[in-house]
Amino acid sequence: MDPVDVAARLVAVRFPEAHAAFLGGSAPTARRTRWSDLDIVVVIDGPPAPFRETTRHDGQLVEWFVQTPESLRHYWRQDASRRRTPLLQMVAEGVPLNLGRSATLSDSEASAESTALPGSTVLPGSTVLPGSTVLPGSTVLPGSAASSPDAALSTGTTSSTGATLSTNATSSTGGFAAADYQAEAVALLAAGPAAPGDGVVDYQRYLVTDLLDDLRGASGAVEIAYLAGTIMLAASDLLLLAENRWSARGKWLPRRVAEVDPELPGRLADGLRAAVSDSDRDVLIAAVLAVLDHTGGPLQDGFRVAGTVSASPITHSQ
Repeated sequence: MDPVDVAARLVAVRFPEAHAAFLGGSAPTARRTRWSDLDIVVVIDGPPAPFRETTRHDGQLVEWFVQTPESLRHYWRQDASRRRTPLLQMVAEGVPLNLGRSATLSDSEASAESTALPGSTVLPGSTVLPGSTVLPGSTVLPGSAASSPDAALSTGTTSSTGATLSTNATSSTGGFAAADYQAEAVALLAAGPAAPGDGVVDYQRYLVTDLLDDLRGASGAVEIAYLAGTIMLAASDLLLLAENRWSARGKWLPRRVAEVDPELPGRLADGLRAAVSDSDRDVLIAAVLAVLDHTGGPLQDGFRVAGTVSASPITHSQ
């Protein structure tokens, strides 16, 4: 089934009050694989948001990023301060979910996450949705849907929690709120990170230069492997920092680097493989030196960074 359709239905069932939701990550793209999870950002007005949660639906992992309008922007700012954009990118580049569509899932999907207890009746034409329980002695009538935990439904009845339940979970605001959030996220993503402060690029140059010396002097295969992995990440961060680009981790880091230098991720990866498999460090050293030359050159002699004094007294253990 289309992952966008699945995500929209899951949101409609679990968060009928949502006024915006997005499916991000690789699931709605050509990069989707059998290992792709559903990264779903949901915006609601208040508690239980904000929270993040991982669940599984019909064998597929679902990553929930449930936010309020305020918390969404808070985490955008927090990520941006680290020059990262995971949540921002999920909204800017994700697919807005149609919250007005029916929440009814297929029989196989519903049976995977719902429960009809002995003594209850589910009549033809009705649907028991994920996360709901049909209680003994209750009946789900044709055209109605059990859509919340511990719900015993006929049309117009209420759940055991006292909440009035409807047969379809829809959003009254539709896609308008989603369009606003996405436009804001697109603008922030395009604006890029804040310019690095004085000395920040030089400090990263110093770290990479120091790591190069450690790699040259490493004597064992294990140390070489660890240093090679560390310096590949550090050199990537240095290039993105010097170019004032967003950084990342995991599979997104080489994609970010390739936006600046399309050949560099491959050169760094080739150097890593050579260092790990044959202890040949020359390929990796050459690639890292090219990054250093691009960002101002190696830096050791004359490097200095001023320290700070904590305003709070330091306590010593006895």
